[in-house]
Amino acid sequence: MEIDTVFGLPAHPLLVHGAVVLVPLAALGSIAVAFVPFLRRRLGWLVAAAAFGAMAMIPFVTGSGEAFEERVEETDLVERHTELGDGLLPWVIGLFVSILLVMVLDHLDTRGPGATGRGRLPARRPGCSRPPCSRPGSPPRPERAPLSRPSGSATAAPRPSGRGS
Repeated sequence: MEIDTVFGLPAHPLLVHGAVVLVPLAALGSIAVAFVPFLRRRLGWLVAAAAFGAMAMIPFVTGSGEAFEERVEETDLVERHTELGDGLLPWVIGLFVSILLVMVLDHLDTRGPGATGRGRLPARRPGCSRPPCSRPGSPPRPERAPLSRPSGSATAAPRPSGRGS
């Protein structure tokens, strides 16, 4: 896909900025999303979209680079730049597939059949009455007795005085 100019300007210097921003942003976002569940739930699909955008942009950038290569002087640096650009697409495809796999597996784990809604962590540990003690390593909390009604209420049962009567 060769795009030579955009609004009369060489297209490659303009388009390459999209790849220069999106590829590292998607790569760093993928690392963060893969290892931090909070970020995965908040930003995971946005990072996947950025990786897809980067993957879709690479053919346009390399095509415009081939058209731009005809306009500049042939040097070793230009040749090396062309080789690096041609080798980028498989890496970005791998990046997109990996973040998509992370997001699909997380979706199935948190929303699929038998899911707890909290990822791989169980909703509650055995012997635990409330979710906050479901953190690994925290001791189980004892069950609390239900609150009794005040003695002046009409539905309260009479209390024994406890003084031997």
